[in-house]
Amino acid sequence: MKKWNIGAAAVFFAISAFVFVSTAEYAHPIGANTIGQDPGSAIWPRCLAVLLAVLSIGMVIEGFVSKAYRDNNEAPINLKAPEMKGIYWMLLIFAVYCVVLHFGGFILASVIFIPSVMWVLGERKWLRAILVGVIATAAVYALFKFGLRVRLPQGILFK
Repeated sequence: MKKWNIGAAAVFFAISAFVFVSTAEYAHPIGANTIGQDPGSAIWPRCLAVLLAVLSIGMVIEGFVSKAYRDNNEAPINLKAPEMKGIYWMLLIFAVYCVVLHFGGFILASVIFIPSVMWVLGERKWLRAILVGVIATAAVYALFKFGLRVRLPQGILFK
């Protein structure tokens, strides 16, 4: 697992560096006269990028320091193990969510996504899963639409 953790940390660090650099063109006032003003649109992505970089560095340090990783008795990841089936289902569900989000919008994609994830995680009562999906989607939609005044994706089929 040491190699996997270090590799994943390198990928996450690269993503954080990309986000930090790509947000340089966003508006972010800096200076003594900007106290109390809007920090700009770059502040939140940059804070997340710094947090991701710090956590990535922590993963690398843990990979080298932890006694569990120093032992050579680590089992390789078996990609054909039955336990991996849930991971593959989740990857498929996320891919379908992205496609449906693009074409059908947030509401349709989320109403399909949430019950599907609940099924993979072990919920076998479909009515409960569908109700949770509809209620959670409505709550998130209301929060973004009315609370934050942010439009969520409508999808190209509903424009």
